[in-house]
Amino acid sequence: MGNPKAVVLLSGGVDSTVAFSLCLQALGADRVRGVYVDTGLMRAGETELVRTMFSTMGAGTVAIETAEDQFLTPLAGICDPELKRAVIGEEFVRIQERIIEARHLVEEGWILGQGTIYPDTIESGGTSNAALIKTHHNRVPGIQKLIEEKRIVEPLKSFYKDEVREIGQELGLPTEFLERHPFPGPGLAIRCLCTDAAAPLTETSDGWIVPIRSVGVQGDCRTYGHILAVEAMPTPEARLQDRGTELVNRIREINRVIALTGSHTSLSGLCVRPSGLNKLRLDRLREADRIVREFCHATGFEKQVWQFPVVLIPLGTPTAPDSVVLRPIDSVDGMTAQSVTMPEEWLLELTGRILGVPGVAAVFYDLTHKPPGTIEWE
Repeated sequence: MGNPKAVVLLSGGVDSTVAFSLCLQALGADRVRGVYVDTGLMRAGETELVRTMFSTMGAGTVAIETAEDQFLTPLAGICDPELKRAVIGEEFVRIQERIIEARHLVEEGWILGQGTIYPDTIESGGTSNAALIKTHHNRVPGIQKLIEEKRIVEPLKSFYKDEVREIGQELGLPTEFLERHPFPGPGLAIRCLCTDAAAPLTETSDGWIVPIRSVGVQGDCRTYGHILAVEAMPTPEARLQDRGTELVNRIREINRVIALTGSHTSLSGLCVRPSGLNKLRLDRLREADRIVREFCHATGFEKQVWQFPVVLIPLGTPTAPDSVVLRPIDSVDGMTAQSVTMPEEWLLELTGRILGVPGVAAVFYDLTHKPPGTIEWE
């Protein structure tokens, strides 16, 4: 292609922003357009932050598309993680096609730019030796078709996250932006777990089996197992992560262990409740996530971890149907990760704040390393 022009779909995260910046510097502002899509699956304040950040990168090169209904409507009622990712990816393709058609970009030779990095490709089974762990939203069939048609440019697909940050430094992107924790392209959709069936917890000698399934990876293969909840406060002395690894290795039906840090009722009083992906639950998760991010920034804990997903699970009571799981981890490139223990005093304070969110029955702490549990729950 002699005179390429690129439309880059932006999430506001490091990967897509570095990819956009690379295209911008390589092709020039007249041949690059960025489109940030507000899917309704973003964190609190994210769109406003993105609007401010991209305005400094190239005036007039980034447009913001509001598409909450386009994403939430087809996602309603979907519980399966792979289906969620597929729907989100295909909606991104539809938006991209709509933009290209409205601006008559096909006849002008425009292609799609993405911030795909190497772990995305590996976990999507994108190499000859890789098993499918989870299909990333930028590897769904609609995107694969564009790849086959040579309408995709992915300048970062051979790099790990730490290398992408180094590239961003060389490009002169602000350090405070490059140090932001990773955030998944599908947004809060894969941190808001859903189920279409009610089910009680099962007490065992090791803890309580929670009949909610999350994605894991054991060996080179994907697992999709239940969760074991234990009643113990994670502290450095308790070494609960070691216990969690032992439990996952021993109990075939689980791939993740969580510890209860606070609750409005006992574990025996909690039940898995039918719950879908809707604005009410997303707003509940958004508020819990906001509390965690502000707390970690104020205490400095955010600098002690690589990423801190906050997950909403449909485990609760009739008046408080959900629980929040804290998932702070440390990693270098995202291929492996270790669960990180928060100081007990901080954890108790943070737990208390989250329990103040309407609809939240309990707060848990994810003890699971990667492997056997993936960083994200879906």
